[in-house]
Amino acid sequence: MTRVFFDTNVLVYADVAHAAEKQRRSQELLVAAARAGNGVLSTQVLVEYYNVAVRRLRLLPTVALQRVRDFSAFHVIVTDTALVLSALELSQLGSLSHWDALIVRAAAGAGCSVLYSEDLQPNRVIEGVRVVNPYA
Repeated sequence: MTRVFFDTNVLVYADVAHAAEKQRRSQELLVAAARAGNGVLSTQVLVEYYNVAVRRLRLLPTVALQRVRDFSAFHVIVTDTALVLSALELSQLGSLSHWDALIVRAAAGAGCSVLYSEDLQPNRVIEGVRVVNPYA
């Protein structure tokens, strides 16, 4: 089974009505992963989603929290000290920010072959994970 990792922007766009095509595509990918049981997130993604949902999307904190609970049905990689240190090492080696390196290392550690993200270079393979821009 091909595991897929979702970057924060995919979760956020699932709630953005004014970007209808991105919202539709995000929802489609999330539903497909839920059905297949191959979706992966990290605790970093969940916290980032909550922050954006409350501050930028202006969702009520209770609504954003419920969405985080819903997203937690996916396989969730815990951002622990070992993962942070590994990501910081990766960020020093290449052209990734420490936040992006944390996403990549979480995806690679979970055995994901695809990382859905609008923020990283599409089709780039990092740590064995191919970046796919779901909106391209």
